[in-house]
Amino acid sequence: MDASEIRKAWEDKGKKVLYGGLFTKGFIKFNNRLLKSGETNELVYDKNKLFNRTTGRVVFKNKFYKQDGSLRDRFNNDRFVVDGDAFIQPVKYIELNYKKKINDYIKSKEENILEIDLEEINYDVKHLLQFIRPRLNQNIYINIGDSWFALNMNSIKNIQNALVNQETEGPYGELINIIQVSPSLNLVFREMKKKAINGGAFFPFFHNLDQVVLDKYGIFNTMNTKNYETNCLCECFKAKGIDYTAVKCMVKNQEIPMKKLKDVATNLNLWISVRNIDDKSNLRHYGDKSNPRLELGLIRKHYFLIEKTEYTSYSIRNYFKIKDEKNFNMICGDRGKGYIRRKDKFITSYDCIKILLANEKTHLREITLNNDIYGTLHYNKVNDNIFTDLSYNTNIYNPHDFKNPVLEGNLQKNKYKKYKPDPSLKATLFFDFETSTSSEKEYDNKKENTNPYHTPYCVYTDKHRNGFFGAECGKYLLDALIAQYGEVEQEGIEPPKIRLIAHNAGYDFRFLVKYVHRLQSIEKGNGLMVANCTYYKNDLILNIEVKDSMKMINMPLKKFGKSFGLDVKKEIMPYDLYSEENVNKTFIDKDICLSYVDEEDHAEYLENCERWGCLSENNQDSEIDILKYAGEYCYMDCIVLRDGYRKFGELVQEAIDEDIENYISLASMADNYLKKQGCYDGCLMLSGTPRHFIQKCVVGGRTMVSENKKSRNLKSETYEKYGIKEFNKYSHKNKIISDFDAVSLYPSAMARMTGFLKGAPKIINDFDSIRNIADGYFICCRIKSVKKKYKFPCTSIINEQGIRCFTNDLIGNVVYFDKVGLEDFENFHQGEIEFINGYYYDKGVNNKINETMEYLFAQRLKYKSIIYVKEGDDTIAEYANEKDFKQSIHKDYQFDKGNPIQMVFKELMNSSYGKASLKAIESDNVYKKPEEFMDFMDRHYNYIKEACKMPNGYYKIKLAKTIDTHFNNVPQGASILSWSKRIMYEVMTLAEDNNYPMYITDTDSLHIDSDKVEPLGEKFKEKYGRELIGEQMGQFHTDFEMSKEKKPKTDIFAIESIFLGKKAYIDKLQAFDKDGKELIDYHIRLKGIPNDCIIHKANEKEYGGDLMKLYNDLYEGKTITFNLLAVRPKFEVLKNMHIITKQKFNRRVKF
Repeated sequence: MDASEIRKAWEDKGKKVLYGGLFTKGFIKFNNRLLKSGETNELVYDKNKLFNRTTGRVVFKNKFYKQDGSLRDRFNNDRFVVDGDAFIQPVKYIELNYKKKINDYIKSKEENILEIDLEEINYDVKHLLQFIRPRLNQNIYINIGDSWFALNMNSIKNIQNALVNQETEGPYGELINIIQVSPSLNLVFREMKKKAINGGAFFPFFHNLDQVVLDKYGIFNTMNTKNYETNCLCECFKAKGIDYTAVKCMVKNQEIPMKKLKDVATNLNLWISVRNIDDKSNLRHYGDKSNPRLELGLIRKHYFLIEKTEYTSYSIRNYFKIKDEKNFNMICGDRGKGYIRRKDKFITSYDCIKILLANEKTHLREITLNNDIYGTLHYNKVNDNIFTDLSYNTNIYNPHDFKNPVLEGNLQKNKYKKYKPDPSLKATLFFDFETSTSSEKEYDNKKENTNPYHTPYCVYTDKHRNGFFGAECGKYLLDALIAQYGEVEQEGIEPPKIRLIAHNAGYDFRFLVKYVHRLQSIEKGNGLMVANCTYYKNDLILNIEVKDSMKMINMPLKKFGKSFGLDVKKEIMPYDLYSEENVNKTFIDKDICLSYVDEEDHAEYLENCERWGCLSENNQDSEIDILKYAGEYCYMDCIVLRDGYRKFGELVQEAIDEDIENYISLASMADNYLKKQGCYDGCLMLSGTPRHFIQKCVVGGRTMVSENKKSRNLKSETYEKYGIKEFNKYSHKNKIISDFDAVSLYPSAMARMTGFLKGAPKIINDFDSIRNIADGYFICCRIKSVKKKYKFPCTSIINEQGIRCFTNDLIGNVVYFDKVGLEDFENFHQGEIEFINGYYYDKGVNNKINETMEYLFAQRLKYKSIIYVKEGDDTIAEYANEKDFKQSIHKDYQFDKGNPIQMVFKELMNSSYGKASLKAIESDNVYKKPEEFMDFMDRHYNYIKEACKMPNGYYKIKLAKTIDTHFNNVPQGASILSWSKRIMYEVMTLAEDNNYPMYITDTDSLHIDSDKVEPLGEKFKEKYGRELIGEQMGQFHTDFEMSKEKKPKTDIFAIESIFLGKKAYIDKLQAFDKDGKELIDYHIRLKGIPNDCIIHKANEKEYGGDLMKLYNDLYEGKTITFNLLAVRPKFEVLKNMHIITKQKFNRRVKF
């Protein structure tokens, strides 16, 4: 409520706001009550005061604000949040209101639920988690709606890091997204009622025997965080003197279940025996019996080495009685006159620990929540940044050789995968749902900030002309499909299968999932790659595969017409009209319908209604059947998708002779195409230690501002307009700037690199002897010196928050380089290193990738350049090869510019490198019935990442993988990225060497003074003997663009710019049209904030449409709140396969 609304609300009660020119006591109390309840942020009765939400008190404003109206420095930070006349200190609020309750619930053995008001703590869940320390036999979860997240030893620190870095696409992206839009969350404290699955973790006690040393077995007398940095299983190998580097690369979790010990034993060539106190059979074996034996114990989920100790059973049981006796550890009995001492009575570590547990009250103390052990545990990280052993299994893994299968090995051949037709596939259908959301009236009656769910009201396929309607339309479709394609289930015979394809299938499939069974899915983030499931009805069965066409054709459906030469009507579909209330009515007044349609489209909308029979005959055409209208568009979308998908398939078949039906994504097809072309012949995929080591050499594109500091370039009059009088070296005046882009950066890197490394990696014994003769290498080293520094450095490190930073401050840091990366460090930075260890390749390179990329690029240019002058005219204005085009299966289609086959070549080039260094899948999905859910969660607590309830009532549970057996082509992926950065480094270091100012770089582009572009091209030609400026691979071109309606006829430049940080900047662009009229436009970026939301904020009264002023306020350190729903509703596709429309989504931004 604003000030006027507060006054009116009080007056509506028949009360006075003022009496004798002063605010009444009643109104003051009323205003305070509204402030405390959070219904307003305005303190109306005294503009010299603020409301402190942390304490619930009113305080004087001058304590926090300077006379010029700006916040005092000690309050201008994230620990102090101002909103109107109210402020809150989230950290203090958490400690005052929640810390004690959390501690009490951790101590309690009852089940408890603590509701956390997220707005009151300013969504500072990271600080809240500092107090979460589950004790033994206790499980703690975050619960928001139908979603659950386990707060175990593996997840707490990783969730905190994800929150700090706002990793909305990472493993905890779902949690971060939900937190941003939820008013509250629940902390659920549960006592473990079911026995947890067997696994190994840290021993949950300290021992009290001061003179007994059991450190070797992971049992300590006092807290030292270093003792808990490594998984207890790895500590067993360390205690036995076995180098466990290979196991650290496999282990992805702090706990390792016993069932995974076979993989560990095989990797280390051991025969592992485990004696488990909780297992009736007591002794289990893993691995090959002919290998050396390693005997382990497992007590209280803790692995330890079993061997003879230097203690007798008597000395441990009676420790406090005999600890001061000489050689107390040898005492094995009491004669009455003296103690008996014998060395042959020493017991094993297993028996020793059993005795400790039998005397738990005196001999042990539980590791409590006050200890900072949880701060030491890092999921999915090898804690040592330096590998101690690089040896690996050099067998070539080949489980598919039926005669001589090789089931173990860290190498695997690259093979082109040939696909055979699936005999069970009966049909492929293209489908689309239309949905409604809750009406405003319904929303108002719900709890504040509730996010309405999307409800389907119709579904069509390209083979169902009349579609299916109603909230259960998905079931009606499945019933029709099983009636047509289903068969009676027969043992030993594969059931029939159909394929359903949707554009953004992650959205549409969620309206089918509650009806299907045996669901298996491959997901990326919240997006669906492919799903397989089964539908039953009566005695019929039908298998269903659901694919997302957008993973193959990454463009909106509305662009299919132009891209594929399809006859597509203009879309006039008033989606906002389709609230749940209107859908239930079916017939809506014509004038109401038109109010949701752009005025310029009214005539065509009504024409569509008449042609499709949507006008009501009973009401003199005054009402429109909105369901029939939506159905027509839904069916049209299915047809456009079908025709566009098939057309793209024909293009791919023509271009590279591949069938898109065989692939779930363009990246997988591009990767297989490279193998088909022989680019990977002789190259081996890696797993285990070598993959993990070389993965550290993978460095993505450089994104940063100059010197990692914000800067601005404004006109003199703009500085005066904003009242800016103080300047520093980061404030520039009246410069003209260009956006200088690399042409097809990653394809250029693949075309230029020496080739893909052949053979297997070898361990480097003497780096100096191999570095000049090796075809490639990957090393770990320590930086000794950096003699030359750059504003845009060429080497990076990962900071404590896990963020990669390009910096000159490298001395003493451990860095991983491939050959190209080290050469660039030594060349550009004139740096020196101290070699630690690494791998090298010496079997030559396969350079087929060079000609493959050159061919794809040339083909794209050829087909891109062909233009039809006008419809019906076969004259080709520009072409590379008229004969090839005439023979194309698309010779009869008319295009504005270019044969659409060029798109295939473009996408193949840009997608072909991604699979090479693809990281391992970190989790598996498990589906459980509601009655099994909490028991399963409690038993697998330390392996749970998240869980959510599905529309069919089942729970989808994401379990962390404990063992990593992933293979990839990471040596090639790392090399491609390094060559791409070399292309950028050559240009940017040369610019700096010649003092040509640059301001920001984002992977394949840079901002540079416009008058330095041509001189830079000349300098580049002098140094490297190549043309820099052009449209060919490896070249650069200026690339600012204006909106299409501007129609510039001159080059486009930035006449003002503000650079805030990575992917956060604004350019004010200038160009001229054909009549010489000045054109102004803006190029804006603000990571995490859509452009239309930025523009909406700039159009508020405070800024009056001045985008530059908004960015300048951010430059000056002001916190600005952006409403991400201001322009359009944001659909949120949840992991539970529901779709909601967010009702609230504010994001605060500060630099």
